[in-house]
Amino acid sequence: MAKNVLFVCMGNICRSPTAEIIFKQIVYNSGMSKYINVDSAGTHSGNISRLADHRAAMEAKNRGFDISSHKSRPLNIGDFSYFDLIIAMDFENMRFMKEMCPSKDLYKLSMLMRYSKNFFLDEVPDPYYDNLHGFSRVFEYIEDACEGLFNFIYENYSNEFIYDK
Repeated sequence: MAKNVLFVCMGNICRSPTAEIIFKQIVYNSGMSKYINVDSAGTHSGNISRLADHRAAMEAKNRGFDISSHKSRPLNIGDFSYFDLIIAMDFENMRFMKEMCPSKDLYKLSMLMRYSKNFFLDEVPDPYYDNLHGFSRVFEYIEDACEGLFNFIYENYSNEFIYDK
């Protein structure tokens, strides 16, 4: 049975699309695309169908990723039942998600940086109001945490993938 992973930030134009594209590449490189689906959303619906922030897109491109066609979307109530893991970038997003999430699905919520192996941060800082260096740092944080998240999923759910025919 496939696992569905959703990355969530405020506007779905910087951090969560970056996490989505990085995690998709990790999943693809591992040969697990059949078993892990990835998406992203924002907690504030004012950014519906906006393209990724040009600075995030430029940083992604510099690192061999393409988020230029990404269109933002709002987090919706159906996401809580569909996704198996819903990953927040910061505490404000987590607070919003907890308020919106049905109690039966609260166990699915998690903070991305808890999976980081090399950075001891609680949150992924929002680079929106920062300079280009901020986007570079955030990319490194997200990349590291996504690798840890993939390892967590593989270690905890690979039995389900093996027996899924």
